[in-house]
Amino acid sequence: MSTDGRDYHTEMNGKVFEQWFEKQLVPALPPKSIVVMDNASYHSVRVDGTKAPTSNSRKDDMKDFLNKHGVEFDSKFTRDHHRLFKDEFLKKKGHDVLRLPPYHCDLNPIELILGDLKGFIDQDNSTFKLNDVESLIQKGFEQIDSTKWLKSCDHVRNIIEPSYWKNDAIQKEIQKIVIHILSDSESESEKDDSSDGDETEDYEWL
Repeated sequence: MSTDGRDYHTEMNGKVFEQWFEKQLVPALPPKSIVVMDNASYHSVRVDGTKAPTSNSRKDDMKDFLNKHGVEFDSKFTRDHHRLFKDEFLKKKGHDVLRLPPYHCDLNPIELILGDLKGFIDQDNSTFKLNDVESLIQKGFEQIDSTKWLKSCDHVRNIIEPSYWKNDAIQKEIQKIVIHILSDSESESEKDDSSDGDETEDYEWL
């Protein structure tokens, strides 16, 4: 949270995020890490203050931006490629990035970690003094270990993700549907429990 009670996003911008991303986050990552990123606007802003193209930008403008920064892209270019700069930066460092769908921050395990951290601070914060809060934050971070991370990842994978599949009635495998279409003569013959020899046409829907 910010000092005036607003969400921390109000104090974050592209320049601050880019400096933290390149100078603190990436150097501290273990080899072959996967970075999960949401769609906050400052995740697509350059350090020099020029904003990367958005989904509303012209395709030629996006291509010019990527060419200017030396980012290779597929010839089958789509507007979703405006996020490729940071993806390419991570790949050059031996990492990869997983982009979350818009407005689905609950699919990011770090939200559970931050929730636990905030709960710890709220529970033990009795003085509301800055130095004491900073001390609580440090103690809270010390309690975040690999076991807690694994638990958060399992919760997203085994609880949150299946709930979306269930609510949207999405199936991983779709069964083959076969529809038999009968001719008029066959329909009449079925009523008479007889057959005139016409063949039934089968249509398969996948």
